[in-house]
Amino acid sequence: MDKLINNLNNREKLLIAIAVSVIFIFVIFAFSNHVIKSLNLSNKKLSKAKDDYEYVVSKAEVFNKLIPESKLNINEIKSYLENINSGEISDINISKENNNFMITFSTNSLKNSISLSDEISNKLNMSLIKVSYSNINKKSEITLVFTE
Repeated sequence: MDKLINNLNNREKLLIAIAVSVIFIFVIFAFSNHVIKSLNLSNKKLSKAKDDYEYVVSKAEVFNKLIPESKLNINEIKSYLENINSGEISDINISKENNNFMITFSTNSLKNSISLSDEISNKLNMSLIKVSYSNINKKSEITLVFTE
């Protein structure tokens, strides 16, 4: 290899050096171009993610404004239970201990008990922490405990 390089005259050595330099510059240019394109793509993805996040936050704020923030009291819950399927619910008892509402009522069947429990849970918009079903003398007794 040394013989080949030594046999070349100065002009040929200069041309080879220029060609190697141009190839080196081209490789650096191609690499930096790739890095810049990747950076631009990442910036676009970041911008889209920020926009998506802001959109979701704005819709969540609108949704939260639609939900009434009124606190339910025992009388409102009792009147709601008396109005809901009035013939199926009996022996309604509502009590409040600390931040928990305990609702106890009876129905004619377990199926009615479950469907009414779901309906009550959805309507009250409180966290259900305990459910108790029992069948006594062909009546289903339900105890629901909610927390605010």
